[in-house]
Amino acid sequence: MHAIILAGGKGTRLLPLTEELPKPLIPVAGIPMVAHVMNSLIDAGVTELTFAVSHDTYVPLKTCFSDKYKDVNISYSIEDHALGSAGAVGKACELNRPSRSFFVVNADVITSASLSNMRSIHDSLDARDSLVSILLHETEVTGDFGFVELGAGRRVQKFLEKPVPGITSSKLINAGIWIFSERVIDRLPTDNFARVEETLFPDLVKDEGGLVGITDDGAYWADLGTPEALLAGARYMRHSTKPLIHESAVIEVDAEISNSEIGAGTTVSSSTIISNSLIWDSVTVGSNAKIYDSIIGNNVIIDENARISRAVIGPYAQVSAEFYVRDRAMKSEKRNRN
Repeated sequence: MHAIILAGGKGTRLLPLTEELPKPLIPVAGIPMVAHVMNSLIDAGVTELTFAVSHDTYVPLKTCFSDKYKDVNISYSIEDHALGSAGAVGKACELNRPSRSFFVVNADVITSASLSNMRSIHDSLDARDSLVSILLHETEVTGDFGFVELGAGRRVQKFLEKPVPGITSSKLINAGIWIFSERVIDRLPTDNFARVEETLFPDLVKDEGGLVGITDDGAYWADLGTPEALLAGARYMRHSTKPLIHESAVIEVDAEISNSEIGAGTTVSSSTIISNSLIWDSVTVGSNAKIYDSIIGNNVIIDENARISRAVIGPYAQVSAEFYVRDRAMKSEKRNRN
């Protein structure tokens, strides 16, 4: 089975972390975010992957994964300009057209739902009507989601992309994981911007049965597009409150690290406290620093006695001694990049 992973976005909600590192490669529980997606797809029987990428995301992804991951072949569909979800899938199918149903997945969503079960349900439905199946997650949270109202036989009666409050009482949202029939490929653009959430999906609802919803039965699900979601998602994917510390990191014995990740080549000095935070590679943390609920990018220097709380620190930035950073993002710096 084939899968297309949508990985061309700019990751603006995670700036300044994504100034140099594409969002799909942000580390989550010790591996790139998108590797969790890839593992779930492979567990569901996917044998071929295509990344739909921009020029900015192509080189880093190609460098990281090359043309193979766990014996699964990888191809890259490179977009000259932003195409949206519909255009990206259409262009990817021009490069490598699936001959049967295929997964389409956003690179920044993680779930504990069984994609094998989703595939089995999709395959059991009447292929003449079920052109797209979408995974649905139930949530109490309102926000930038597509909400779905289901009818009999899993048929989607309404697909409402980011509706204003009060339009629907449904709590089922589009989880960003879909299975497309090969018969919808010719309905997708290949060189202009369009989103399936605003074009294909509503059109399939009008086809009275073309769009199917498959609930995830209470599985964990997260869109890792914000710092808050990234911290929570990483905590879940670690499956433990114990810190995840890279073997090359150097940690003083009296440093207190809890529910956090420490990247390769990072040094943490004495009397430091790090709690519920993500500390990336080659970070230097001075003595008696305190870091809570924060994400620290690569090559950051945090001087002694600094205080950081609910903050995002961009790559190569420096937090001065005694400085207090709270509820803010600190931009990257150009320091010593050669």
